[in-house]
Amino acid sequence: MGSAVETLGMRCWEYISKEQQFCSQ
Repeated sequence: MGSAVETLGMRCWEYISKEQQFCSQ
């Protein structure tokens, strides 16, 4: 998948397309 949890507050907008479950907020 990816390290969206790590970049949740940084590049969350970039992962919102792939892992919007992490960037649901």
